[in-house]
Amino acid sequence: MRKQFDQIKDKLTQIASLVMVFLSPGTLTGQSLPNWFSNHSVDLNADLLLRSDHIYNLVDRDDIHRARLWLRPGFEVSPAGWLRFGARGSFALGTDRNEQSILRFDNFHSNDVALDRLYVAMEKGGIELRAGKFDMPFQVSEMFWDHDIQPSGAFAAYHRGWFTLRGGLFNRSHIHHDRSTVTGGQLTLRRNVTTHWTGEADMGFFAFNALNQFQSGMGRQNRVRLIDGHLEYQSAFRLANGRFRFDYQGFTRWPLAVESSYIHNFGTAHERRAIEALAEVGQVERRGDWRFSYSFQRVERDAVVGAFTSDDWWFHSDHQGSRLTAAVSVLPHTFLQFGAVLQKRHHTVDWVKRFQIDLVTRF
Repeated sequence: MRKQFDQIKDKLTQIASLVMVFLSPGTLTGQSLPNWFSNHSVDLNADLLLRSDHIYNLVDRDDIHRARLWLRPGFEVSPAGWLRFGARGSFALGTDRNEQSILRFDNFHSNDVALDRLYVAMEKGGIELRAGKFDMPFQVSEMFWDHDIQPSGAFAAYHRGWFTLRGGLFNRSHIHHDRSTVTGGQLTLRRNVTTHWTGEADMGFFAFNALNQFQSGMGRQNRVRLIDGHLEYQSAFRLANGRFRFDYQGFTRWPLAVESSYIHNFGTAHERRAIEALAEVGQVERRGDWRFSYSFQRVERDAVVGAFTSDDWWFHSDHQGSRLTAAVSVLPHTFLQFGAVLQKRHHTVDWVKRFQIDLVTRF
């Protein structure tokens, strides 16, 4: 595994070299690429996920048993302290067919080769700018946005002391060929309450538009209606999001985090609220470390856009349930995690049971 990762790193270094030839031709005049890289920051990164996924007690369909291997190698180059360029690929191989992805509420293709990230970022004097395809920059729960979905667009932030103001515009971010746009703004207040306690409060507002361009089946558990031969959401989605978090670092190997989130959809008059509570203790930094988490969600039918919420949960809206995880670090940068989800739709009695075993390696 280490040899394969080193080969990937060599390839990514070569790619980064070519990127910088085009992006910064003037800075490379009179010096070789090895000398250029020795004088600038190059960060190579990768994560590898091997997942076994089992879902039981589904209504009107058989139990699901499947596996997936997912590799995402990337790099980030900083030619100056205030400027960064980055890219990441995505390579996946699974036992499902790609045609099953939407039917099984996935936010990914089971078998895929894709460009996962490609961005430029600038940060100076408390101002941060990003453009391209990058990780979700807002502080939001996964009942709002699956963090494996990389938004495409532009983002700006202003940081000053314990205060951060963020704004962004994203377009066509979902892998299943959507035409949606998302605009949003968020205010974050973060302070050290005591020596070991840190508190954070996030308040934001997000508007989802052009949601009638999804592929059939992406309505998931939201209300939809048939108009001119295609399905559209009954609700508009104008989401106010509040998030509160406390972190405790008093125990070296057992950091503690407690978090709660509330979402209110002003685009509809009915079934428009969602709540989540999360507790996590431990870490997986060194061999032998443990980490445990528990989360509870209660999401009304049109509180969130089900197409963008986490696919680690089976239902994406109109549900309530719990998720428990336990992880142990087996090697440096590598941990094994067991996850269990117990979840049901509102006004039903059938509980879906989901069990996942993940082997994760991150560099």
